[in-house]
Amino acid sequence: MGTPATIRYYNLDALRGFAMLLGIGLHAAIPFVPYREPDDSGSGLLWLFVAFVHGFRMPLFFLLSGFFSTMLWRRRGLRFLIKHRLKRIGIPLAIGIFTILPAVIIGLVGGLVISGVDLETVDPLNASTSYSEQFEVDSSLGATPQKTAAPLAKTQPFEFAHMWFLWFLLWMVAGFAAIVTIVRWLARKAEHTRPIPTKALTGILWSLPVVTFIPQLMMVERTFGPDTSVGLVPAIHVLAYYACFFGFGALAYDQNNRHGLALIESLGRRWMLLLVSSTVLFFPGLALVETSWITASTCQVAFAWTMSFALIGLFRRFMATERFWVRYLSDASYWMYLAHLPLVFIAQGVIASWDVPAIPKFLVISASVTAMLLVTYQHLVRYRALGTLLNGQRIRPAS
Repeated sequence: MGTPATIRYYNLDALRGFAMLLGIGLHAAIPFVPYREPDDSGSGLLWLFVAFVHGFRMPLFFLLSGFFSTMLWRRRGLRFLIKHRLKRIGIPLAIGIFTILPAVIIGLVGGLVISGVDLETVDPLNASTSYSEQFEVDSSLGATPQKTAAPLAKTQPFEFAHMWFLWFLLWMVAGFAAIVTIVRWLARKAEHTRPIPTKALTGILWSLPVVTFIPQLMMVERTFGPDTSVGLVPAIHVLAYYACFFGFGALAYDQNNRHGLALIESLGRRWMLLLVSSTVLFFPGLALVETSWITASTCQVAFAWTMSFALIGLFRRFMATERFWVRYLSDASYWMYLAHLPLVFIAQGVIASWDVPAIPKFLVISASVTAMLLVTYQHLVRYRALGTLLNGQRIRPAS
């Protein structure tokens, strides 16, 4: 398998890109603007899709981010990790505030205008409503898109919209750096040169799935999956929830199983069983939200962890070797996720009046937006300064 310093985790790169690209489908399925036909059975299936994906996508993403953060720290040092994350995350977020966020507002307003929705009751500056608020807005709509949109709930004065995860990642890296610095300082203070015992780290590692239950119980939005926190000041319980996954990934890098294999390679070894188990957990976790929050929270936390492990095992089984198209999509996924939301809004507005079921509309939005994003990535991003900023330099092939 090689040493941890030389292994290239193609499967985890692919899985991280997959989690990013799922966001396009997720947002295409959520009626940010009121276009859903209440009597269309396909709409119900899309809501199940939204809940299912929302339940595991970002927990999985933060788990992988924690793993890659420790990998980078071990290979290049803490200073390089901080510098790298500021370049790959901090600068794109700062640029996105002045470019992508205005584009999101323009896309939202444009989609509403194209669809014929009354703009007087819509606040475009607060475009990112919570999942529970989206459910409330959606359930109040009639059968045609030409109507007044329900008022959006009060939100923070400033929001990162779909870029909130970059802001969270900066908090995670800051916490990671603080913990590493404090542990090193305490070790020097006590003149203790031996590493922390493996058993202690293993105990902390496997306590995190249980600890996740605490912030889950504190979720305000009674829906499936964690709350949405897109403001400048992160909700503490949401940050703590994702920190559990980030911490697990960070600790997993140095851990081996009883056979000496890296833990990240053995997670999800029984991925088929885990996929079935997570699917079984999904339905009571969704159904018991209103009647038994403790039981629903238990199912939701278990779903997020089992689904994350299952996908790690699945991608290790089928994506462990390098494939050009997989690597290409993994690289493209960062740009595609950052730029997709305005296009989704416009596409929703265009198809609002189509007399077709919800699922074909969803597929058209997802396919058309993905195609446009791939074209922009290839010709405007991949081999240019923006691509270097997001993914590092890529060399254009000779032919």
